[in-house]
Amino acid sequence: MTYTPNITLISGWAIPEDWLKALAQPFCPAATVHCVSPQDPFDADEAKRILQSPAPDIIIGYSLGSLWLLHHRSHLPDSAVKVLMAPILAFKKESGLAGKIPAGQLEFFLRTVERTQTLPTVIGDFMALGDIVLPQEVRGGIPERAVLLRGLEFLRDVAVTPDAALGFDAVLGDRDPFTDSAVLQPLMPNLHVVADCGHHPEPLLQTLFQLAAVREIFSAASSDKRI
Repeated sequence: MTYTPNITLISGWAIPEDWLKALAQPFCPAATVHCVSPQDPFDADEAKRILQSPAPDIIIGYSLGSLWLLHHRSHLPDSAVKVLMAPILAFKKESGLAGKIPAGQLEFFLRTVERTQTLPTVIGDFMALGDIVLPQEVRGGIPERAVLLRGLEFLRDVAVTPDAALGFDAVLGDRDPFTDSAVLQPLMPNLHVVADCGHHPEPLLQTLFQLAAVREIFSAASSDKRI
């Protein structure tokens, strides 16, 4: 009996779930994609629910979602193929783990998001750093301010060691504005650096779905064999 692979895709900061899912689905038309933005990235119970229902064959964490996966890795199913997209071990530059953003700049941005009366403009300017321009029709899917603030606090407060990424594949643009690929490469041997690529998810997804471990899932599905 043919089975349909399940993909759980953990979204990045301020990225609408429906938009990211729509970018991913053409690369895996035979799969069911579940795209999720955690409401509180610190919440282990929420993480357990997301990661276990439905049970994923492939789990992908994008940007903040990559750090979230690493932080909650104890809840990951052993059998799932695990991929980090635009990976983050620590967002702050001072952590020495390939992050590019100084702590003071992150704190200033957090306070701006907290207080601004022009939140859509602030988010748009932030997205532009990563060559991302959200279509008008999906901007209603941006999480509410409280969720955005919790996400920024998570990026400020959480870091993981390179050992946390063992067993994960990863894809990162060589022009990513938040993570330095040259610094991260020796820390993460399974990192695939995408040339002439920033933080936009589409070229990263294209590379991700060519990874051998990911292709094996779809090969098994087409052969009517469950992994």
